[in-house]
Amino acid sequence: MTTNLPRGRATLLNLKGQADFPTAASGANAVQLNVYQRTFNKKKPLEDDDINGVVGYANPTDARPAEPGLEDADGSLQAPLDLHQIGYWLLMTLGAPGSAAVDDPAPAGTYAHTFTSGAAGLPIATMEAMNAPGQFEKLIGGLVQDATLPIGPDRGYAKVPITLMGRQTSDPYNASVFTGPTVSALAKRVPNSKGIITIGGVQVARITRGTLKISNSIEMDRYAGENVQSDAFLAKISTDLNLTARYVTDAIRAYGATGSDGFLPDAQEVALTWSLGTYMKLVVTLPAVRFEPVSVPVQNGGTMTVDLKGRGEVGAAAPMVTAVLTNLTTAYAL
Repeated sequence: MTTNLPRGRATLLNLKGQADFPTAASGANAVQLNVYQRTFNKKKPLEDDDINGVVGYANPTDARPAEPGLEDADGSLQAPLDLHQIGYWLLMTLGAPGSAAVDDPAPAGTYAHTFTSGAAGLPIATMEAMNAPGQFEKLIGGLVQDATLPIGPDRGYAKVPITLMGRQTSDPYNASVFTGPTVSALAKRVPNSKGIITIGGVQVARITRGTLKISNSIEMDRYAGENVQSDAFLAKISTDLNLTARYVTDAIRAYGATGSDGFLPDAQEVALTWSLGTYMKLVVTLPAVRFEPVSVPVQNGGTMTVDLKGRGEVGAAAPMVTAVLTNLTTAYAL
């Protein structure tokens, strides 16, 4: 019989919210999610203690013994854009949603979950990975630094790259800290071909690829007496929209033209939709996006493409980002 080595398909990821940044979560009420890729990094670089003198050392040219380092933690993962599971990553990225039942004729048990930017703080989670039976590690104080939602036709299912940061990555241990985690259904993944984008209510034609990146600027402090991060603060939230489209006419260039004030391009409402039906969808709306000037590069004798780059901003009456997830999940909490 061939040797049975650990493999990625058998790994697990459990999440549970923390009461505060330093205190790891454990016990009941964790949720178990699927990912395509996951890495937790423990960083404690070793540097030379480059003290002068030769006392206690065999020679002056070999690398000197290491000095104590400071410990940092970060990570990355790639989550499926599944219309049930993605709600947990929206929760980590934007904060807790408001959830409300959707009235008839929606199927019984349909809820709309509204996530908005502008929160004073973000959820903190312990993220536990089982690399193999009896082999675990966890990211303590886990926070979402950024999440990138894809738009554009391609094979397969849509995947959401997520960058993580945290207080500490644990050393390996041999039994899960969670009891009976709830397995979230993986039943409503969105094919890459399903996403559409509108600007000013009009669907943008000939988009070949694109992304919406939501970024959280998180500051961390390290207090006297600790070599790991001690506290975390949300400084700001930003969004970046990057689209590539086939060039047909100069109409698309108008988005980046100087607007009515003579200085800035006019703000445009942008909406991105991933839908498997009227009552199973994710709609992300940015009420005010300003686009940079659009160039038309000619690189060879073939067809041309243009890049459309925009940044979201807060409006007078609306937050920078509103994401409405409609599905059969009652609520999202960690």
